[in-house]
Order: sequence, then structure tokens, then C-alpha cells
Amino acid sequence: MNDFMYSAREGVIRFNYTKAIEQAERLEEIASRIRGEISGDISDILEETRQSWKGDRADYYYRKVKTLFDELKIAANNYEKIAGTIRNIARRNYDREMSAIRIARERSYRGNGQSHGGGGRAR
Repeated sequence: MNDFMYSAREGVIRFNYTKAIEQAERLEEIASRIRGEISGDISDILEETRQSWKGDRADYYYRKVKTLFDELKIAANNYEKIAGTIRNIARRNYDREMSAIRIARERSYRGNGQSHGGGGRAR
């Protein structure tokens, strides 16, 4: 493999790494927006309803909104966990791929300077 091929491969690795990190950032942004809604509007609605509306229907509505509130919290946590996993996997893959390219370059540079007689194998 020549230097151009190594450089092209590095470009693809960096591009894929960047795309993965962008996806992780999107998930973190979604989680943040969900948390903002939970701590703001939904929380306010839930508390106002609890204080101003009484009866069976009010209790039913409160439980439904509270369930939604809890599910949104779980979703935000899950999005952040997924984002962290994407980051970790992307970083590990990036490091391994770049290490493999570095090793291949070193081997090809060593191999280019050696002469091998009579069809023997390069070591």
C-alpha cells in the first residue's frame, strides 16, 4: 500500500469518526431538550394540575402525565447512555484503525529498503 492509499484510508477513518461523534452529539442534544421540557413546562403543568384540579378525573390525568414525565426521563437517560457508547466505540475503532495504518506504514517502509534474493519471503 502506498502513502496515498494510507492517506485516503486515514481520511475515511477520520470522516467516519467525525460522523459518529456528530450522532452522539445529536443524541445528547435531544436528551438535553427532553430534560429542559421535563424540568420546565411538563413539570409546571403537572404541579398546577395537582393543585387546582380535584377528583377522579384529575387523579387519572395526573397519573398519565406523571407516567409520561417518568418515561421521558428514562428516554433522556437512555439517549445519553447511547451517546456515550457511540463515543467509546468510535474512539476505540479510530485508535485501532490508526494504529493499524501506522504499523502497516512502518512495515512497508522497512520492506522497501531491504533486498530479498531469489524469490525468498520478506521478513
